[in-house]
Amino acid sequence: MPAPGSMTALSATDSAHNRIFILALTPDGMALGGRVQRLLQSTGANVTLWLHRTLLTAENCCSGGDTAAAKGFDSLSPVIKQAFECNIDLVCIMAAGIVVRSIAPFIKGKDQDPAVVVMDEAGRFVISLLSGHIGGANDLAMKVAGLINATPVITTASDVKGLPALDVLAQKAGLVIEDLKAVKRVQSALLRHKPVYVLNELGGISESLRAYGLDNLHFLDNLPVVGHETGIYAGFRTMPHLKNWLMLRPKELAVGVGCNRGTEAGEILSAIKKIFERFEFSLTCIKTFASIDAKQDETGLLEAANKLRVEIVWYSKEQLKEIKTPNPSSTVERHMGVASVCEAAALLTARNAGHMNARLLIPKQKAGNVTVAVAGPCSTS
Repeated sequence: MPAPGSMTALSATDSAHNRIFILALTPDGMALGGRVQRLLQSTGANVTLWLHRTLLTAENCCSGGDTAAAKGFDSLSPVIKQAFECNIDLVCIMAAGIVVRSIAPFIKGKDQDPAVVVMDEAGRFVISLLSGHIGGANDLAMKVAGLINATPVITTASDVKGLPALDVLAQKAGLVIEDLKAVKRVQSALLRHKPVYVLNELGGISESLRAYGLDNLHFLDNLPVVGHETGIYAGFRTMPHLKNWLMLRPKELAVGVGCNRGTEAGEILSAIKKIFERFEFSLTCIKTFASIDAKQDETGLLEAANKLRVEIVWYSKEQLKEIKTPNPSSTVERHMGVASVCEAAALLTARNAGHMNARLLIPKQKAGNVTVAVAGPCSTS
């Protein structure tokens, strides 16, 4: 059984952008691939060199050089499939056309695909081909080019025009993009020099945007009553009237949950969703569930956390008793030995996450067999 205050349930998948496959088809590509592998490994990257099986001769394998430990393939497809399924970046030393045709069946979306970079055998150019921003292909292309003194080729419009890459800025600020299509809308407005409004309630993206010095970026101090045409919002609230805005979500909310014995996951999820809708908060902002350790065997609570892909932190009644809450319950104290579960657990989790200004954003709400409270950092607006 986990100790009180420990994390269980499903955690977010760690980024795999430090894992790289280098693929080569020819002897010159093999030599360049070995060199790039060695240089990338010196930066701490986990790099595997893949060579066409015809290159894995006894002479190459026993030479003790960079290619001695290379893996072989008969067809590019299985290696590329593995890279896409496991989010492993690709550096392909071959013609761009070969790479385009090979990766086409596996492309899913810019928020899911790994970085794909293409190099010529002479090592003159390093092209960012796929997932330039979120996937990190632009950064990888520039890194490899810098290591071998080549020319990086970056074609994304924002980089060419010197405009902010919104998906990258959001990622660096620890913000989750709620709708990737909105990135395109706002990026298009910036490219066309249309006005774009920015409201940063929580998330720390305003400073990055101000650094670009764009006169069509307008920073707001308060939430607009009516929606401007295009904008960027960083915060917890849903605000459905801002239809053309890019909604960036800080994943910072701690949801304290209490439930009666045997409550099913569906009821717990339904309660949380209804409460978030009532208070106009986005579910995307949930980082952690929290409850008393006596609930660690509640299957419904564990399943609900897994379905939302969030962690659960458990606390002992002694830990929860230390937290002052606005809505203590004598009934809860009689059954659980502590006057507050959901509010205390939510507040304690938010404070443990480093939010010294944490407060209850949604006080205790009861829905059937479930009680819910939400805590997080205060808005900056």
